[in-house]
Amino acid sequence: MVHLFVMGAAGHALAGGADPLWEDLGGGRVDWAGETVVSTARGERGGNVAGLEMMEGSARTQLGPRMLTMARRVRVRSDATADDLLGAGDLIADRLDDNLATWEATEVRYHTGGDVEVDGALGLHGWLRPALVLMVTGRERATPVTGTVTGLVVDARGLRVRPCVAPRVLDGGGQALYSLEVLTPSAAAARSPAQWVGDAGDHRAARRAGENPVFARAKDVVDGCDVVLADADAAAVRREAEAAPFLLGGYVVIVVDPP
Repeated sequence: MVHLFVMGAAGHALAGGADPLWEDLGGGRVDWAGETVVSTARGERGGNVAGLEMMEGSARTQLGPRMLTMARRVRVRSDATADDLLGAGDLIADRLDDNLATWEATEVRYHTGGDVEVDGALGLHGWLRPALVLMVTGRERATPVTGTVTGLVVDARGLRVRPCVAPRVLDGGGQALYSLEVLTPSAAAARSPAQWVGDAGDHRAARRAGENPVFARAKDVVDGCDVVLADADAAAVRREAEAAPFLLGGYVVIVVDPP
């Protein structure tokens, strides 16, 4: 955690203007490219060291319930938010609930006017990992790897896509080329189901898709975050996936326009 002393009036450090994939959750935002829920809380008019510590404590007290409220609003799948999963009363709900407390205060700013700001962040994959491992049903590859494709990059720019944690990639007939039913438990434990970016040149896209990805163009979007590939691209992805395990491992990138 970083502590800073700041001259002048308090400002909001998490405005998100430089990041193309920030979504307002009310009280904070989700950074889809960075896979993080973030918020800032403020305690006002400390006046002395003891007062500053009290204001910092006040800001942290505000952040706790705010982070939990925002986390519940995160879309996990096209048909379910985290709140839906938490309300299911099953093992997945228990794992999610236990992990909600993993949010952290990432920066504290002490302003000369007496105000104190605290930034909070909740990493989506770290929070959701236990639930994702339970939700996925893919199996590890049993046949030899003969292909060289390292990942899938889907260009969904120009479509009204709303990111979610676990999107599906569909063919024109609605069959899933990629979903939680394809991803393996070991992959779900290691990484999120998909990397969202606003630029195919983003270093996070290159890291996820590897040196030799297959590129595909989305022609449509279903239920907000599930992307539909053109027939020729779907056939190419299916063919390459038969030879290499890039879908089983979650090496999937989706490029979308800024909201």
